[in-house]
Amino acid sequence: MNTTPVWFIVVAVVALLWNLLGAAAVIMNVMITPEAIASLPSAQQQMYADTPMWSSYASLVAVFTGALGCIALLMKKAFALPLFLLSIAGLVLQNIGIFVVVDAIAVLGSVVLVLQGGIAVVAIGLLLLTRMAIKRDWIA
Repeated sequence: MNTTPVWFIVVAVVALLWNLLGAAAVIMNVMITPEAIASLPSAQQQMYADTPMWSSYASLVAVFTGALGCIALLMKKAFALPLFLLSIAGLVLQNIGIFVVVDAIAVLGSVVLVLQGGIAVVAIGLLLLTRMAIKRDWIA
């Protein structure tokens, strides 16, 4: 195994923190109380009511497998690759729920598109980083 560059470890740690923040956000979203939903504008209340449970589960899969993938990178394990693939699959399903089923852009505006686009860029970046690390024999 070749020597893993320091920047790779730094990126993996930052990505782990990113995924843990995402996990916290998803958990807060899933555990939102009916009272908190009732305090939202009516369009957002309807968005919560219309969001399918499978989309919420997909969000959980996306962030937790992403975090596990980052831990695998820090452990220098190549099984990070299937974890990141699963994370991206969860993200795709989540986005189908957000953009197709609920049409969150109509409710929340384009900011949700920018946010989800940024999340997708990071997820794809982690997948590509993992492929590169395997190819360069930084992880096995």
